[in-house]
Amino acid sequence: MISRSLRELGVNVPFPSFRRAPRFVRTHVPRVSSGRAVDIGCGRGAVTLHLARAGYEALGLDPVLQRPLPRHRRLSFETGDARHYDFGREKFDVVVILNVLQLLSNRESQDLLDRVYVALRPSGRLILSGFTEDDPLLLDARREIPHLVDGTELLDEDGRTVRGFLRRDQLLAWCEQRSVEVLHHQQMLVDDAHPPYGRHQHALVRLVGIKSGERP
Repeated sequence: MISRSLRELGVNVPFPSFRRAPRFVRTHVPRVSSGRAVDIGCGRGAVTLHLARAGYEALGLDPVLQRPLPRHRRLSFETGDARHYDFGREKFDVVVILNVLQLLSNRESQDLLDRVYVALRPSGRLILSGFTEDDPLLLDARREIPHLVDGTELLDEDGRTVRGFLRRDQLLAWCEQRSVEVLHHQQMLVDDAHPPYGRHQHALVRLVGIKSGERP
């Protein structure tokens, strides 16, 4: 159960889904005549639709799909939890994971990144964004409820992770370890606004990388 203090910090509020693909996604998704892409944590499917319009057979995956979903001949959706989903081996040319990693523990985030790396084809593109340890939510929690903070993770009263924030250079270090070429990396403080908390900010990292290797 989430404590009253965590509720007051907004931890139990679901993240609003994208109404259109963010500009950095539109910039870094190549248009193709054929290919496969997956949008992990697709929400209402706006990013998945952009992938389909760019020429990919696009799969949107989310534990709770937000209907009505868009329709396109190259578009499909599945209800599923990325922590347990079988993405296969070298199946996708593009993998998108936007604002999902903070919903996982650090161990689960690392496992998901490792599995989607396997699922990417050589020269495939990985597009990521997530909240970092500089996020005001985590900083507030460290001040107000330090007993529910473990490093960069927020815990509930039973010790389960409810938010896991990325370390500042975590994605860069992972890319170096995996020999992923980084095309774009940006850390920023972004404005957000949604009920019931009105205007607030998040510390966000965005990364675009290409898996090494030549396509057969």
